[in-house]
Amino acid sequence: MKRLLLIIALLSSMCFSAHAQESGQPCYKYIIVSMVPKERGESDIKVYLDDGIKDKRLVDEKGDVIKFSTRAGMLNYFSQKGWEYVETTVVPNGSMVSGMMSLTVMRKKATQQELDRMLESVVR
Repeated sequence: MKRLLLIIALLSSMCFSAHAQESGQPCYKYIIVSMVPKERGESDIKVYLDDGIKDKRLVDEKGDVIKFSTRAGMLNYFSQKGWEYVETTVVPNGSMVSGMMSLTVMRKKATQQELDRMLESVVR
C-alpha cells in the first residue's frame, strides 16, 4: 500500500512538474510519513519517513530518533520545516488491539532540478 502511494506521488509530481514548467506554477516534492500507533505500555508513536529514496525512522541532525506523543505533534513538526499537509490514509495495523497505522502525504515546493535529481536515483 505504501509503495502504491509512493508511485502515485512520484507520478503526480512528474505530471505536476511538467505542467508547472509550461504554466509557471510551482513544482513539489512529496514525502509519506507513516505513523505506527502506540503499543501497550509505550508512550510515543513510531514515525517512519519515505522520502522517495528509502523508508527510514525519522531522526534529527544528531541521528537521534524523533518521537511524537500525538499525530498533531507530527503535523506541527513538518509544518515548521516547510512541509504542507496533503492527505492522510488510515490502514489496519495487524490486530485491532494495535490500532490503525496512518500514512500522511506532505509536500514542499521544489525546483525542477531537485525533482530531476531525486527521480534519477529512484526510477529504474
